[in-house]
Amino acid sequence: MSDFSWWAFGNKVANLAVLIGGCGYLAKKYVVPYVLEELARRKKELSDLDARSLQLIQERQDTLEATAAKEAYAQLLLAKIEQWKEVMNSKEALYDSERKQQDLKSAIYLKMRADGLCHELLKKQVFPVVIAQTRQQVLSFFKDSQHQKEYQTMLLQGLLETTSSNTKSHATLEGKK
Repeated sequence: MSDFSWWAFGNKVANLAVLIGGCGYLAKKYVVPYVLEELARRKKELSDLDARSLQLIQERQDTLEATAAKEAYAQLLLAKIEQWKEVMNSKEALYDSERKQQDLKSAIYLKMRADGLCHELLKKQVFPVVIAQTRQQVLSFFKDSQHQKEYQTMLLQGLLETTSSNTKSHATLEGKK
């Protein structure tokens, strides 16, 4: 142990102190500001992320509220559409009922009109021919006797009165339409 020297020891301690001081100085001048700047940047980044997170939460909440409002409005519209369908179906049923009644009335009127036209056709075209032929046949059959001529005249007058009373009752029915 004879090689121990206080001067070399002091020199080494002084070198170590200068080295530690230099490193401390360099760390304080360059490393600490960089670390503080990096910490501030990360702190700001975290703050921005927190603000963005709150903003996204608020946007999500607004979107959910808007969606709920739109769903409620859609349900309201669906209810109105169902009401409109019911009203339209009832109106359509009423229209069908009225149309069927009108068709029935039209059919009854057309049948009565056709019966009246047939009666008029018989009265104007068929009856005169039938009466003329019948009169001719009866006159030829009862040609000889005066009494038979009177009987024939009475029958024809009764037939004419019957057809005219049928015509009047048919005209009364058509007048009531």
